[in-house]
Amino acid sequence: MIDLPNAIATGASISDIETISHPVIVSLDNDYGQNASILEAENGNRSYLYTHHMAFYDEQSYFAESEEWLLVGTVPEKFITKQSTVVKSLSVIIMATATLVAILVSVFVISSSTSKISKLTKSFENLEKDHSKPVFLERVGIKEIDKLSEIIESYSENITVNSAKKSKIVDLISNPIATFEISKNEDKVFVSNSIVNILQLNPAIIINGYINKNEWEEIYAEITASENISYEGSYHINKESGNENSGQWLKINTYESDKYIIGVITDISEQILERKRLEYERSHDALTGIINRRTFLLKTEEILGNCKNAVVALWDIKNIKFINNKYGHENGDKLIKAATRVLDSVSNDRHTITARLSGDEFVTIFFGEKDVSFYKNEVRNLYELLSNVVVETPDGTEIKIEAAVGTACYPFDAPDIKGLLRCTDSTLLNNKNENGRHSDGIFEYKAY
Repeated sequence: MIDLPNAIATGASISDIETISHPVIVSLDNDYGQNASILEAENGNRSYLYTHHMAFYDEQSYFAESEEWLLVGTVPEKFITKQSTVVKSLSVIIMATATLVAILVSVFVISSSTSKISKLTKSFENLEKDHSKPVFLERVGIKEIDKLSEIIESYSENITVNSAKKSKIVDLISNPIATFEISKNEDKVFVSNSIVNILQLNPAIIINGYINKNEWEEIYAEITASENISYEGSYHINKESGNENSGQWLKINTYESDKYIIGVITDISEQILERKRLEYERSHDALTGIINRRTFLLKTEEILGNCKNAVVALWDIKNIKFINNKYGHENGDKLIKAATRVLDSVSNDRHTITARLSGDEFVTIFFGEKDVSFYKNEVRNLYELLSNVVVETPDGTEIKIEAAVGTACYPFDAPDIKGLLRCTDSTLLNNKNENGRHSDGIFEYKAY
């Protein structure tokens, strides 16, 4: 049996009392349970002390007052916490293992999903490379994404079909027409197939319906250069030097939004050439090709308002009727054309213009800043050239042109072209009445 003070002091089980050196009672409260205390030795070992009072003697016994029994038990702390440490370690291992497994599963799932989504992304990249074909997207096994892919495929197919229809419709239109579409966020320009023929392009620069944007900008800038601007905003391209009726006339209409530009190019060459033909026929004599009365009057109205002096010469080819009656109108036309070549040889729009007024009448105006005498001399020189023209008939007969010319001076004889023509016409009429008393055939206007 152990004495209570010594037992309490030991802080260990009875078998371990000798092993504890000078134990100290750290706590005697009930924080650690009823009748429980902590003992801490100098070497740092800790034990839990449990006590229980025991009454072996009757209260009337002699030993009841002098003897008291106390059951003391000690348990080393390391023994109590050993199991919890094991559990703690196992918990840590289990948690670490579970975390690792979760990470591996996540990596696998993410890797699998990423691989599928990567294939899906490549499908979209292929769509960017070639818009002429519908896109087919990889299925990733995710219901929502696969459903979205189906919708995108259907939408892409509709766009491709509609684009092909639009291009085919453009190609079937009777008028030469081409379209282009510029997306401001792309480096390519969509064009219809017909653009190759209209712009006379090398087909090799068009790949799957697209032209490189830089190449297109160069082509477009060349077409729309200021020197090419022609009728009503059209552009005259590929023209030959000195031939204004060569090349092509293009009409370009565009629509621009924030994201794209749509353009339609129409080849209106036939319309322009027809218009030019009609304008030419309206302003020129059909037989000789020189300007007619109407055009001459319009031009000379402007000329007389900007020159100092002018002389108008009215030419009368006197032997046309004789040629027509004896040799036929075909030979009469040959005489008219020969006279035209001489009279028009001095025309240059700067100081001389010649026109055909009627069957056997021509008119020439000499104008500028020089004296009237200078222009009268020009009329005389031209008359001499005309008088030397010879036309050979089918039977070998050579016929010289017989002409008379009446002149009037601006601003002395009349202030406008109509007045000047009346003067010249009056001069020729009086000459006929006087039976051609002027041997040189040149008659100046005077008040008769």
